[in-house]
Amino acid sequence: MAEINFKSTEDFYLEVASLRGVDTPCKECAGLGVKTYGSTATWRGGIGGQSLTSGVCDKCWGSGDEHRKWPSHRLLVKG
Repeated sequence: MAEINFKSTEDFYLEVASLRGVDTPCKECAGLGVKTYGSTATWRGGIGGQSLTSGVCDKCWGSGDEHRKWPSHRLLVKG
């Protein structure tokens, strides 16, 4: 198997984003579509806990692309 070397972490994120079809990576999640939040409180505002939790990016809603946002999960629930 060929070894892949990246010059920086940013180069790695850009490569992963391009594999996902992302043209302009979201600034909040670096094109990954997920973020780590500093709380386990639910996105509806409920009480969760005190640790780090991973969830869908609240800027691009999981698409990873700054200009091609997926529908907001919050709006789908209110629908």
